[in-house]
Amino acid sequence: MGWLVPVIWVLWALGLTLLLLLAGVGHWLAGRMSSPQPQAA
Repeated sequence: MGWLVPVIWVLWALGLTLLLLLAGVGHWLAGRMSSPQPQAA
């Protein structure tokens, strides 16, 4: 059972990395979708 704790930590770290990656991609896509329009002077 001593191997269970490192496995849980590794799975948690992989899940956190996946969430951060998805958040970064979503942030990048949101920035591309709402590009500022040039304003007429």
